Amino acid sequence: MNRRTAPPRQHGIALLVMLTILGMVGLFFVLGSLSRLSFQNERNSATSAVLAQAKEALIGYALTYSDSNPFNVLGYLPCPDLGRGLEGLEDSAGCIGASNQDLSVVGRLPWRTLGLPPLHDGNGDCLWYAVSGNFKSKTKTNLMSWDSLGQFEVIAPDGSSKEAGSLPSNRAVAIIFSPGKAIGAQNRGLDATLTVPECGGNMDAANYLDTATVGASTFSNSFANSWGTALHIVDSTANQIKQFIRGDVKDSSGNEVINDHLLFITPDDIFLNHIEKRPDFSLNLVDPTTGMLRKVAECLANYGLVVSGPADMRLPWAAPLSIRNYGNKALYVSTASNLAGRAPYKINTTNWLIKTNANCPNFDTTADVWWNNWKDQVFYAVADAYKPTAVTLPASCSTPSACLTVDGIGPYAAVVIFAGKKLAAQSRTTNVDYTSTDKANLANYLEGNNLTAMAAPGNGNFTQGSFTSSSNNDILMCIKQDLTTVTPCP
Repeated sequence: MNRRTAPPRQHGIALLVMLTILGMVGLFFVLGSLSRLSFQNERNSATSAVLAQAKEALIGYALTYSDSNPFNVLGYLPCPDLGRGLEGLEDSAGCIGASNQDLSVVGRLPWRTLGLPPLHDGNGDCLWYAVSGNFKSKTKTNLMSWDSLGQFEVIAPDGSSKEAGSLPSNRAVAIIFSPGKAIGAQNRGLDATLTVPECGGNMDAANYLDTATVGASTFSNSFANSWGTALHIVDSTANQIKQFIRGDVKDSSGNEVINDHLLFITPDDIFLNHIEKRPDFSLNLVDPTTGMLRKVAECLANYGLVVSGPADMRLPWAAPLSIRNYGNKALYVSTASNLAGRAPYKINTTNWLIKTNANCPNFDTTADVWWNNWKDQVFYAVADAYKPTAVTLPASCSTPSACLTVDGIGPYAAVVIFAGKKLAAQSRTTNVDYTSTDKANLANYLEGNNLTAMAAPGNGNFTQGSFTSSSNNDILMCIKQDLTTVTPCP
């Protein structure tokens, strides 16, 4: 039997139809991929935008922290929302409580405290937030200044290189997280005990922030904590350094194990880029009429008039340069034979305190809070003729060279110095309990003649600096011989 074959034209039409169908299928997949890519890019863009908005709001909080309460200093960040009050407010219970000073904490971003709407990332989740223990506004630390160091290091997805924290000075003070989609056993179901209508879900950080081993190290962005007694505390040790890792990280099988997007804040983001540019920042510290430095000088001069008396006029010894804990003001104690050192909080022989209202009427609460946070940067030198063991009374200078001079002008009974911002060759690293060999080294604070005169005290010549100078930024207040006059040094 003869077989009939289709004409060549029919074969061509069939092939064309098949190619058309394959093309349409391919186009469908290409368009689908492009659509998914476009959707993912939109989600990533939305996430980046809300992370940046949260970062800006947090820096703004630190920048204006003292505006509503002048008895605060600038620089503090809010506690997270831990689910124990109105949704979106920072923790109302002291950010874990008074016994946890300098312990870092993680929770939801306190959007209501920051004056923001609830910020949702590209996946629809609210943002999470970790704050370094020494920057949190509740249960405040003992030193908050431009030398304060964050407690967070941020590791790149490779598991080794550091995006923040390669040096102590660039460790992060806060981390803002977009948690990405749920991974593994993470459960983001609603906790019936909480009222979170805006953000939903629960307050267990481990259900949102990821934990995984990358290379030789295990990273836990959630601190591996859950709702309970140790609520969202990073570590049980104050000032503990904590590492975070940025997604996207996949395991050897290509499965996603960390997908947390994050943005971090460094001390420079807060101080160098913002607080230091406030017109009133330097005024709080060194204004010649009302600044903290002048009031410390007035307080010390008043000791010679009130405690020693007009017929005596001897001034106290200085506190040591090396202090066991630079955050503890009670350890700033005048010490026999110290003609130069840090400004004393307590005069050892009389239990006289630098902030006692009766003896220091000009040392008000505003000055006190600035001194308390910047006290490691305030130095004091007393002339040999005005030391507590001086034999000529009332104390006086027989010649300018018998007392202190500033740029050759004097004599002065004493000088009080604010050490400006650390310069290029200076280091002021603080250890876990505020101890530091850096802080005991006078060369990390003072420059030139001031460093020389403090090292050989009694009748030295000091130099007035400028707050913004890159070579000598030491600011001096002079106590004149009659102790009734405190003046900016020449």
